[in-house]
Amino acid sequence: MPGQPERPMPQHQRTLLVGGATVTVRTSNRTTLGLDVTKAGDIVVRGPHHTTDAEAAALVERRRRWIYRQLNHLAEISPHAPVRHLADGEQFTLLGRRYRFRIVPDDALTAPVTRQEVPDSGTAVLMRRTSP
Repeated sequence: MPGQPERPMPQHQRTLLVGGATVTVRTSNRTTLGLDVTKAGDIVVRGPHHTTDAEAAALVERRRRWIYRQLNHLAEISPHAPVRHLADGEQFTLLGRRYRFRIVPDDALTAPVTRQEVPDSGTAVLMRRTSP
């Protein structure tokens, strides 16, 4: 009705494994099945609430070649982070801040270690802040 705020459609989400790939199945008030490969490389099947896992898996199997083409295209256009080899005294940026890389023997360090998580990589860098 005009003047009333729209109510969001109910949506449900689950994941399943199809041929070694993790597939997200999102159901809502839609009437057809759809398939998407996100920029992050996630495979998403969208469908009506009554969509079964077997229907979602069958769609993924039918469209497997298209999915591979999409994933290859994403790999080709994604920015590549260059690997840097740091030498003592070299400056680098980490999490938006500039640091100077120093190699020092372990016994010379007394400052506590801080852990800096690297976003979206699952890795961390251990750092000590020392005065210059």
